[in-house]
Amino acid sequence: MAKILLLAAVIFIVGFITSCNKKSDNPDPPGGNKKMDQLVIDRNFDWATTKDVAFNIIARDNMDKPLSNVRIKIFTANPDSGGVYMYGGVTDASGVWSSTQPVPTYLKYIYVANDYVGLIREQRVAVQGNTIDCIFGGLAPNPVSLKSSGGGSVKSTTATKWVYMSSYTTGSTGGVPANLEPVNDPVSQTLLNDLNATLPERKSVPVYHPEFLASTVPNNLVLLEECDVWITYITEGAGWNNSFGFFVFNSSQPPTSADKIDTVKLIFPNLSNTGSGGGLNPGNKVKLGRFPAGKSIGFVVVPHGWNGNGVYIPPTNPYIIYSIPAFNPEPDNLKKHMLILRDATRLQFLFSFEDWRRDDSPCDHDFNDGILYIKANPVSAVNTEGMPPIVTTQPDTDLDGVPDVFDDYPNDNTKAYDNWYPGKTGYSSLAFEDLWPGKGDYDFNDLVVSYRFNQITNAQNKAVQVKATLITEAMGASLRNAFAFQMAATPNQVLKVAGYDLKHNVVTLSANGTEAGQSKAVIVAYDDAYDRLPPPGIGVGSNTEKGAPYITPDTMRLTIDFIAGGISLAQAGTPPYNPFIILNGNRNKEVHLPDKPPTDLVNGADFGTYDDDSQPASNRFYKTKTNLPWAINIAQKFSYVFERQAINTGYLKFNQWAETAGASFPDWHNNTASGYRDNTMIYTH
Repeated sequence: MAKILLLAAVIFIVGFITSCNKKSDNPDPPGGNKKMDQLVIDRNFDWATTKDVAFNIIARDNMDKPLSNVRIKIFTANPDSGGVYMYGGVTDASGVWSSTQPVPTYLKYIYVANDYVGLIREQRVAVQGNTIDCIFGGLAPNPVSLKSSGGGSVKSTTATKWVYMSSYTTGSTGGVPANLEPVNDPVSQTLLNDLNATLPERKSVPVYHPEFLASTVPNNLVLLEECDVWITYITEGAGWNNSFGFFVFNSSQPPTSADKIDTVKLIFPNLSNTGSGGGLNPGNKVKLGRFPAGKSIGFVVVPHGWNGNGVYIPPTNPYIIYSIPAFNPEPDNLKKHMLILRDATRLQFLFSFEDWRRDDSPCDHDFNDGILYIKANPVSAVNTEGMPPIVTTQPDTDLDGVPDVFDDYPNDNTKAYDNWYPGKTGYSSLAFEDLWPGKGDYDFNDLVVSYRFNQITNAQNKAVQVKATLITEAMGASLRNAFAFQMAATPNQVLKVAGYDLKHNVVTLSANGTEAGQSKAVIVAYDDAYDRLPPPGIGVGSNTEKGAPYITPDTMRLTIDFIAGGISLAQAGTPPYNPFIILNGNRNKEVHLPDKPPTDLVNGADFGTYDDDSQPASNRFYKTKTNLPWAINIAQKFSYVFERQAINTGYLKFNQWAETAGASFPDWHNNTASGYRDNTMIYTH
């Protein structure tokens, strides 16, 4: 028995020396922190820096009917302030988009956004638990008697008199007028589809519909006979809390300057939607009055005019925009800020405006910062000469049912949407130790692979293709390890795989490029990391040693095509799927993330040997007896530590994160937060 134990010890020591040529002892972390072996880790801790979240996003019109084909996008933060687009899809016939996707555990909030004109642009949603429910739109309550204040005249230094049409609510989300009609107008999907065809979000009107800006197009509502006029709020796409009003003048004698306008009547002191800085709901309607023939109605927007108590008219150099272009401050070709278009089907008129100075670079010229509908009785009282019609057909070049403005692949009817992880820009990283089933030095740089996946879906939200960008950053090992990942899809759901680099007969492929003999699709990117990141001959491996030459990280791009018609995202799996390394050409030895199972080609003989405490019957895999892992998935691009330095010597919050099972410092890998890193322990070049 003693001889057997001695032989086992010798074999382990020899394997230890020849595999990575590393020391097994961990230096003391700074500040007297515990060594890796001293950490007290919950047995069930999965070491994850992401979690799978079930999204359930609903879109409804103002009568609570489902809105289909609404493009939903999930961002890491506010998309107007640097938030990164991760993934999304389109609502189905029931007005719902449902999907399970990974979310970094350090994110306290995500932004759910859409570009569908008629709904508020985005909502900030707390990431709590494993589900996110969010509703855009929905039944708009009919106006009730408001407890309102304000009213009267507005202080102004201009010659024009500014007055409120009625009293209004106050406060940060106030500005709702008391004179709303008692019943909202319906705002149907048919109407909203026409709005999206006419004024799509972030599409420049001068580019897509220059006819709307022609000099022959009327700028004001010209009345040919006596009529009653109403205006209905539909939506706003503005970042500001704008104020909106109108003025009346003789059609034959228009004012020659803004200060020649007699009176501006403020209709909506705060033209902002509920949930977007205001209290208006689609369908809210105000009667402007009865007007005689020969009059014209002009309109005014005070950008950012609502101050919480009333409308603020700047005392000097006022930036106010008018429906009469000559009154606006830009050069002649950019003066027009407002559109009036005829909607012959619904016997009404679309009114919209652009609130940003059009000679300022941030302006997107989409003219949908505010959208309203004007109705006249009789409708024939309005002069429509030269007035362009709204657009009722959205271009769909590839005829896949997804309008070009929402389609990431408008010329390919097999594809519609990009779904990125971790985002359209940036990467996450996988970091491995390769001495399994023995412990290593926990520098987690034996193989470091940064990744970005794009799951491309079609108009039916089916996954049709996955594009993977893999960057082999570092290889602090002498073992010749392969890198691969196992998808949830079965091999027969994969049409073909392209872009892999296999040279050493470590694996056998089926005709479609997946690994043979597997019940789930296994994609082997390469079978020897040395081919992707050749060592410089100094130190161990590549890009881990001080003083060794730097090797430019290798970038590989894989493409996985699924069968015709695609498969569900659940069938494809969640990025980064089940990634692993194959140890030194031995197809029976894999290292996975903790509690991720091996593939079918692992016989399990090494489980429970040396330091491994895998227990397949309990779905416990790739953890030591003290619950340490051999691999970590980091929810951002990882700056790994130097060779032979344990990860907690460079990342000073790692121990707290690990010992609290992820509850404390979920952003321990943060690259910029003060006090999180000891940069002297982290590899740089």
